[in-house]
Amino acid sequence: MREIDGAAYSAEAVQAAALALAIGGDVQTALAITRSMPKSEPVEQARTLQAIATIAGELGETDQVQSLLQEAFAAANAIPNQDGDNDYYQRVSKVERLSEIAFVANEFGETSLAQTALKEALTIAKTLQPGFREDSASRQIAFDET
Repeated sequence: MREIDGAAYSAEAVQAAALALAIGGDVQTALAITRSMPKSEPVEQARTLQAIATIAGELGETDQVQSLLQEAFAAANAIPNQDGDNDYYQRVSKVERLSEIAFVANEFGETSLAQTALKEALTIAKTLQPGFREDSASRQIAFDET
């Protein structure tokens, strides 16, 4: 929960507000709200930053896309990946966030970041599913090397 003017809001409500602001063209305020999310919410923060990067790119603010995706990548890497009660679900969330970041990064020409995020997602995916075959997954993913 995040407190704003004495009222508590869920991470989802903060995310919705940030995305509404970004869609309206106020990317800077959206970022300020997102960056104020508690560090205990790295999944939501990574998801929101990746979405803001996508929106910024679609709005033509392509100069911000790389730094936003880097920040989303850092937030995704903050998702715990150790043994514990929520280990499996945290790893799934981390794979999802990294995969989405890889997709968006590739779409906006950030192939190095896309490859890094995807490699990390594949490494974690291997721990989730015994017998996971990287070669079959890799064949389905092509990066634009332009």
